[in-house]
Amino acid sequence: ESKRTDPGKTCIPSGGVEDEETFGEAMRREVTEEFDVEVRNSEHILGTLYEKEDVAFDMQYFVVTEWDGDVERREAASLSWEPLDEDVVDIPPDKEAIRVLQDDGEAP
Repeated sequence: ESKRTDPGKTCIPSGGVEDEETFGEAMRREVTEEFDVEVRNSEHILGTLYEKEDVAFDMQYFVVTEWDGDVERREAASLSWEPLDEDVVDIPPDKEAIRVLQDDGEAP
């Protein structure tokens, strides 16, 4: 299976929704697949449409505040903790999600 990537770009981790899955269930599955941890607590912060190369993506953003396990890189080329600053990420909806968190004053 091939994966869509944004080579050379810093992005918030993402993934697709499988049949019969809610956005929250997809987020939990993707976090486990990508980082080998189980989500204990999360909050949905933003839903937005993003168009790239004539394809529209329904982007749903969550903040994970508690998890079980040690975060490990399983799928991404690299993994790093970055400041909550929209200048760190490269795609517009990721920047918007960071602005939502900044407008709330702090991460939930």
